[in-house]
Amino acid sequence: MGTPQGSNRVIRGGSWNNSAVNLRSANRNNNNANNRNNNIGLRLLSAQCLAGWQTMNRALVQPLIEGKSEFKAV
Repeated sequence: MGTPQGSNRVIRGGSWNNSAVNLRSANRNNNNANNRNNNIGLRLLSAQCLAGWQTMNRALVQPLIEGKSEFKAV
């Protein structure tokens, strides 16, 4: 170890938008130390939040499955 040198740092683990082969927690990649984006970092979710999210998600997705969506292609 020691003082970090160079401009790249290790990114550990996959991200929500990675391909299946890169989703493993053991996945390693590199990126510029100054890079910031929405798919790098740690996100925690409690069981209580998960239950609420699943209910909300079901309410949003079910109309799409049933073809009752108000969304229209532009």
